[in-house]
Formats: sequence, C-alpha cells, structure tokens
Amino acid sequence: MHEQNRKIQFDSENPVIGGIGIIRLSCGELKEAVKKSQKVDIMVTGLLFADKSITPELLDAAVENMKVYGKIQAKPELLSVMKKKMRNS
Repeated sequence: MHEQNRKIQFDSENPVIGGIGIIRLSCGELKEAVKKSQKVDIMVTGLLFADKSITPELLDAAVENMKVYGKIQAKPELLSVMKKKMRNS
C-alpha cells in the first residue's frame, strides 16, 4: 500500500495531518500531539486509514476537527468519534 502523510501548518493554531491519496493516521502521531498538549486537524482527499492501535479516547483527545473527502477505514468505535469531529468543522 502506498501511503502519503503530510503535516502542514496553516494560519490556525492546530497542525494539520492529511493530504491527497492514501493517508495513514498513526497512533504515534496522535500520542505526540497529546504529549505536546496540541490538537490536530485532519484533512484528507482520498482514503484515511486509521491504525488499529488508536483508541477512541486518544482520537478524541488529539483531534479538533476533521474533513474527509473520500473513504475512511477504521474500527467502528473510531468512526463514531470521527463523525463528531466532522460535525465540529
């Protein structure tokens, strides 16, 4: 599987994880954001693949907003948290 991960800083307070194509959301990225007391925004056009090791609690603590134009591949318990984050944006 070909993956692209891009971290882009816009004029907002939050770093952005995302890009175009197949984007892998890793547990490590989210843990790093929480460790730094940061929230991230996720913006994807394509497929967002969430690591199986990500917990709903970690996702909720690390992500402020999400926009996904395409598909999401994640555990059902993550999908419910992601839906809330998409409504916030």
